[in-house]
Amino acid sequence: MNFTIVLSVFNGLPRTHLLSSVQHLNRSFKGLITPGSLSKMQSEKDSQAAPGGFRISAMVSDLPSPIRVLSVADEPVLLSTRQRILELENFAVHSLADASKIPSGIETHGPFDVVILGHTLDVAQIKTAVVWLRSHQPSTKILLLGADARGLEPSQFDELMNPADGPLPFLAAVRRITRRPSDPNLLV
Repeated sequence: MNFTIVLSVFNGLPRTHLLSSVQHLNRSFKGLITPGSLSKMQSEKDSQAAPGGFRISAMVSDLPSPIRVLSVADEPVLLSTRQRILELENFAVHSLADASKIPSGIETHGPFDVVILGHTLDVAQIKTAVVWLRSHQPSTKILLLGADARGLEPSQFDELMNPADGPLPFLAAVRRITRRPSDPNLLV
């Protein structure tokens, strides 16, 4: 993914203010802007800036793709709510209302970084889905939603989360199991 960042600034703006602006921008992009991804930075007279102002632009490239999530549950309201929560946090989400459609969903829309199995699925559906995922998609993380492991061994899933804990612990669990290696060159 490539895009250009443009900041309009006043002539004589101290460097610390400019760096502060770039750091704020980086927080807005969830820390994805690194020195390696800033391929060029230039300043030029900007006719659209305030009198005496300059425009600072930087091309940002090679940003990681969004984390891809497959959410599975047989309750439509929970499924759409979960999808909306994840999309607001910039996850790329595909939802399925039938656990038996996981193989075709992955074939059509995958691969996925994580599969979320909802607590409304019955135990047999969850077990079948986990066995298939572990044999066909071993690198895909599995987040099991429920108050308990529903008869599964802890080695069969990556995280167990009680959905009654709410959206913030849910998002924390998804982030925890999908954490990518951090870049030591991160600006912020």
